Amino acid sequence: MQSTQLMRLFSPQPGESAAEALIRHKLNEYVRGAKVNRALYYALRLLAGVSAALLPFVISSYPAIATGLSICVVVVTVIDLIFNPKDRWKLYSQGSDLLTIFLLKKTGDYKAYKEAIDVLLKTENIKLDRLVDMKEQIDSAQERPSQQ
Repeated sequence: MQSTQLMRLFSPQPGESAAEALIRHKLNEYVRGAKVNRALYYALRLLAGVSAALLPFVISSYPAIATGLSICVVVVTVIDLIFNPKDRWKLYSQGSDLLTIFLLKKTGDYKAYKEAIDVLLKTENIKLDRLVDMKEQIDSAQERPSQQ
């Protein structure tokens, strides 16, 4: 793409180059992507976990509800498999972190706050590494009623 096309596409702010506009645009895209995939991640796990946990209690008394809960678990699992919000959340979060570090280095703030930024990055990475796969979530939810 030519520089003029990039400028029109990403609407640079006054005094901003096309590259800076592209970086700002991508940073905003990655932040939005991380938020959407985080919400999808938790919503799918909540639905699957609650459905799997309730299933043993309604299977004999309310077969229609049990069927609905089973279908919910399957549909949520397929959606999770196709859209993979866990990995997308991680990807967009790490991408936005790296772009933010680049911008901080460019402005000269990175060195002054390096220790704090390192703590933030480590915390984010630990948080993202602890995300649970859908199978683990469903297995955990199904084990709880039998342990009581």
